[in-house]
Order: sequence, then structure tokens, then C-alpha cells
Amino acid sequence: MSEPFPPPEPGGQQPGPPPEGPPGYGYQQQGYGYSYGPVATYSGFWRRAAAFLLDELIIGLIGSLLAGISGDNNFIGVLNLVIGVGYFSILEGTRGQTVGGMALNVRVVDADNGEIIGIPRAIVRNLVRIVSGLVFGLGYLWMLWDPRKQTWHDKAASTVVVRTA
Repeated sequence: MSEPFPPPEPGGQQPGPPPEGPPGYGYQQQGYGYSYGPVATYSGFWRRAAAFLLDELIIGLIGSLLAGISGDNNFIGVLNLVIGVGYFSILEGTRGQTVGGMALNVRVVDADNGEIIGIPRAIVRNLVRIVSGLVFGLGYLWMLWDPRKQTWHDKAASTVVVRTA
């Protein structure tokens, strides 16, 4: 008769899982061993939308204040675009989270290893984010039927958005 579990290690203790990996990734028990892969929950549409709107509110306020100081209201659109790409790229590229992401417990991570993506990939992600919105928002809505809840800009930068709590 075979035993359902492997014999305990010397000292009588059953082996435990290895230590945790990057956010959104870790070890899961599979049979008698452990496999490394995504274990976190992908963030849903409404949580991501709320985080994005909070970030856009922050960017809009900063852009409006700077435009008010300069006295040139025609410059607001371009200024907000530059501030927005910089804001998202720096925070997502170095921390994985913007202020909205921190408030709503979501993080942008590499789709393959769960690590922070770096500023160059974050810039690509945020430029493609503009395209995601231009085609009737289809790039954003794509996550509703994608198994990993990826938008077009997530796919372009090979990222996923995971919940942190």
C-alpha cells in the first residue's frame, strides 16, 4: 500500500514551501512538490478604473495649477499629457504602484516573473495606454474577456496588474 504523502524529513518535520517570490508570484503545492508561478489575484476592471481615475484627478490638479501659474490655459492638454506619462512611468516603473494603485491595492508587475518593470517598459506601457483609449476604449475593455485581465497596454509591455491585499 502506498502512502498518500512522502515520508517526513529526518527530525520528524514535513517539508514546507520555499519562501515567497515577488508580489503576485510564489510557490504553490503541486502533487508532492511545489511549482513557481502566479498566485495573486489579477485586479478587476472597477478596481483598476478607480485607481486610474484617482491618478487622473491628481495629474489634472497638478497640470491645472502649473497652467494657472504660467497663465497659459491653451497649454493644459499638452502639459497634462507629459505629466501623466511621466507620473505613471516613473511610479509604475520604479515601485509598481501609483498613488491610485496604492490606495486601491493594485500593482503593475512583469507578466513572466512578477518583478517591477522598470521605467523604459513603463513608458511603452503608458504610451500604448493612449492608444487603448482611442479605439472607443476597446484596449481597456479587453481585460473583461482576457484570462489574465490584460489590457492592450499590458500586453504591449508584457505586464499584469495584481491585487496586493
